[in-house]
Amino acid sequence: MRPVRCAVKTMAQKRLRPPAPFLHYPLHDKPYATPPASTPIPMILLKRLRSLIYLLCLPLVTAGVCLAALVDFRISSNDAARAQIYPRLWAKIMTKIAGIRVRVTGMENIDPEVTYVFAGNHCSQLDIHSFQGYFPHDFRWIAKKELFDVPIFGTAMRKVGFISIDRSHGRKALKSLNLAAERIAAGSSVLIFPEG
Repeated sequence: MRPVRCAVKTMAQKRLRPPAPFLHYPLHDKPYATPPASTPIPMILLKRLRSLIYLLCLPLVTAGVCLAALVDFRISSNDAARAQIYPRLWAKIMTKIAGIRVRVTGMENIDPEVTYVFAGNHCSQLDIHSFQGYFPHDFRWIAKKELFDVPIFGTAMRKVGFISIDRSHGRKALKSLNLAAERIAAGSSVLIFPEG
């Protein structure tokens, strides 16, 4: 298997993110961003309001989409590939609410007929939304076991074919990776965040 370069990047909308100058404080080794003095107070309040709306909508949208997926599974066939529309819908709604634009580059390196193990850099919660909503290749997540214990969310994750991993026990984690290998052999790509 040859390595492939592909990137999913999130970008805040330009009107909501004024450029911030970087200053170097002598007591620290890192530069810190400070908001420019010209940033108007209403813009800062708008950003905080949007963050609050995002945090309030996240559980509501998640529960609604999960319930819709479970009802669809109950009514129609248990087609996990068809059920991927629900996580994609969830992710696109959440990125719209957060005001995030996503740009996917390097898709010319991805063959849609080949299965892959995608490894993402988990820098923020928006990585999940970006991959799920805008990465056009069909894949399943490897997610921590605790997420599968959340009542509606965990059931929906199992139904769409996501793989749980128990990070606290080495043997159980290896068993989860074996399940991921079986999914790959069956033709499903897998996404994992090695950093957590």
